Amino acid sequence: MLAFVLSFLPVAISIRAHSCRSSPKFNRSAEPHLSLLCEKHLAVESDSFVVVSGSDSAPLSDSGHLPTDVRPLRYEVEVITDLNQLTFKGVVTIRLDVLKATYVLTFHSSGLQVGFRKLLASHDGHTQEVSIRKVTTDVRKELMTLHLSDELHASRSHAELVLDFGNELANGQGGYGRVKWEDGREEYYAFTQLAVVQHGTSEDYTRVKDIAQNKSSASTRIAALRALGASSDLELANQTWEYIMANTLGQDLAYLVIGLKENRKTRKFLARKFKENYDELAG
Repeated sequence: MLAFVLSFLPVAISIRAHSCRSSPKFNRSAEPHLSLLCEKHLAVESDSFVVVSGSDSAPLSDSGHLPTDVRPLRYEVEVITDLNQLTFKGVVTIRLDVLKATYVLTFHSSGLQVGFRKLLASHDGHTQEVSIRKVTTDVRKELMTLHLSDELHASRSHAELVLDFGNELANGQGGYGRVKWEDGREEYYAFTQLAVVQHGTSEDYTRVKDIAQNKSSASTRIAALRALGASSDLELANQTWEYIMANTLGQDLAYLVIGLKENRKTRKFLARKFKENYDELAG
């Protein structure tokens, strides 16, 4: 259904979830505050997240990767789930950092019904509302582009985009889905998951490692370390091992180990390395 891809930079996400089921089993609210690090082949499998970028001149690659003229800084997501109708709807407010002037905002969306609410642009202390001239979509690449009436300026500029979204709960493992169970009668519950998946290129890997090595928020570093442990390529997994041996990681080593479970291929390789070098690591 959806796998919105987040920027490869620290992003703060606030989620408020509601259930529209009358049963007390399903009437629950949660407001977790998460800091996530994902991009390209590091994807968040969830219906609740949008990634925005913009460019008038730089075309999107065939892979569907977004340009980096605009990056998301913060997401505030409210989701209302109707377990009687097996649908959901919500509102997302996205705080954006404008790195390069642009007339467009592009984000990933697969099968989601999206409605534009407003776009506020702030530059040099002045804020104005920007309207949308038109909306275009690329179904094959799962992209939606907002074409703006006014340019978003770079340098000391931020923007805030508010979107409505909704759809049916997916009948499968991807996106925001539903699961059927019986307890005297047929019932449903809704689920989604945040999961690190395969990342491929050495450039992606290097950027993840840079974030793991440099000072950043604790949760961002943890996400980066887990991603290093989950590398799907044996050559990159070997680089992870060299990184482990070259650094005194302490508690951070545990987060790398947690990442091993994300990929069987590298899990066997790195588990063998840990076993062979246990004494050196323990010392």
